[in-house]
Amino acid sequence: MRIEVGNCHSRLIDPPAPLLKRISDAFTHPIQSQGYAFAAHVIKSHADVPARKIAKIRMGFLSDVIEHETFNGEEKDLLATLDALELIEAANCKHPWDDIEQAPLLEDETRVIPEDHDVYKLYYECKMADGFARRAKRNKDFQKVRESAADHYKSCSKCHWRWEESIFKGVDFPTGILHLVVPMLEDVEIIDNREIPAGTPFDIGITLRPYQEEAVMSALDPFEETPHRGIIEIATGGGKTEVALSIAARLGVNTLIIVPTTAIFNEFTERWAKYTDKPLGTIAKGKVDLRQVTVAIFSDSWVKSDVGKELARRIDCLIIDEHHKISARIWYKYVMSVNAYYRFGQTATAFRETDLEDLKLQATTGPKLAEITTKQLQDTGWLSKCKVRMSPVKCEPVGRSGPEKYRTGIVLNDDRNNLIAWKVLNHLADGKKVLVIVAWGEHADELREYLPHFVYFIGGDSAAEIQAKKLRFLGDENLAVGTPTVDLGFDVPSIDVLVLAAAGKAEGRTQQRLGRLLRKSKSGGDGIMEDFVDLDGGNFEKQSKARIRTYKKLGQPVIMEGESDGR
Repeated sequence: MRIEVGNCHSRLIDPPAPLLKRISDAFTHPIQSQGYAFAAHVIKSHADVPARKIAKIRMGFLSDVIEHETFNGEEKDLLATLDALELIEAANCKHPWDDIEQAPLLEDETRVIPEDHDVYKLYYECKMADGFARRAKRNKDFQKVRESAADHYKSCSKCHWRWEESIFKGVDFPTGILHLVVPMLEDVEIIDNREIPAGTPFDIGITLRPYQEEAVMSALDPFEETPHRGIIEIATGGGKTEVALSIAARLGVNTLIIVPTTAIFNEFTERWAKYTDKPLGTIAKGKVDLRQVTVAIFSDSWVKSDVGKELARRIDCLIIDEHHKISARIWYKYVMSVNAYYRFGQTATAFRETDLEDLKLQATTGPKLAEITTKQLQDTGWLSKCKVRMSPVKCEPVGRSGPEKYRTGIVLNDDRNNLIAWKVLNHLADGKKVLVIVAWGEHADELREYLPHFVYFIGGDSAAEIQAKKLRFLGDENLAVGTPTVDLGFDVPSIDVLVLAAAGKAEGRTQQRLGRLLRKSKSGGDGIMEDFVDLDGGNFEKQSKARIRTYKKLGQPVIMEGESDGR
């Protein structure tokens, strides 16, 4: 069997049909959260629904977005709560009013749509899809559930829902999974059409730690299983920025570094300026300045423009920071259009919860090249030790929707907020630097009633504002509160205590948050993570237990309130 290999895509040459089907099926997996994705599909498949109507739809399953990281980027703007699907004016669904605002009102001022309206069919289809998706995940018998579900999706002529996705497209497949395809074949002949770009290395003046040097050497080693491409997994606080900049300097080719947030973008530009006077290209906030090495905040505004198309053609080295973001459709689509020979992904949490997401990670770059865990960095003294203290607290969420339950059970929970404040004030009295992480800005506003003045990190701050706040926190002010904007790229090595006021269970997010604490503090002592077991007998309690499992998986000692530190 012959395989033609390119920088980004490869191709099987004239494979027998049975062999092609067998290989393609091996790389076909269920789409995560089928019910939620079906809701988005319903919206997108009805092309006659104006964008202004879609904008009215309440963002779906907000608690899952915040607590489980179910969705990424662009999808967050499209997915709707199933309960809010009645707000959709679905194409070809006739109704007696020109605008949804003209729908009749109930006594409680909520709008009602007649029960015979076709939008209710869409609502129940989506709700049923969600139920089938949950069964599939629970029973791990996806095919049987899929066959049962298929009978329920016939009322909408425009909906042709695909319950699974393959990264194989006919005979074409991403070069990043070449190492997975080759073992499935016999008598393989590789026709490698790739050419190693010529570069002019330059000195950037970075002195790497031993494990960082090993990661860089693995990336540049021509004798690796998949040379010059792959995933570099280094725990939060391990210095991924220096690794990326060192790879770019040693290669000396046209390099694009893609980052997901302004905070991480600022970290890259600040570190670059610290190490070298060489100009750094940037793409951010609508401004484009291309150089030999360019750092870009990922945005569909530029990736779909002529700039994005030009970069996709001429870039020789692609480095993706926070590589786990790649499962988002628009990220994956653009990265797979970039014809770079060198391809690297950096992350603290490489592999995700589904086979499909894991495949996409490898498809865009390659297999894992290096892995440095939190425990390894702690044992070698590069990160601080830490203790996780779990405090049980009463939690009585009220409401039907996820956001309502989160607001009443977490944000407005007086018992919980009092306990948070008590712990924070005790640590402040001991002279500790304390960071409190909340999921909602509203929760930060609630905590103002309990806590003294604090530095507030919130999304939307400019680079200058973020830097000014960091300096205040590094100086005389010992308390900061941050929304999820501090989860990625928040580099303040002075935290003694992290109080996790947010609920949720996502393993990757929990690991990122723990990493905020593990950077060496000025006090030099062990860090303390204050977390809570929300005793609601339901979802929030399960999330608390999931976080405990993550802490233990990362090798961190977990102490339940009432236990001694020695347990």
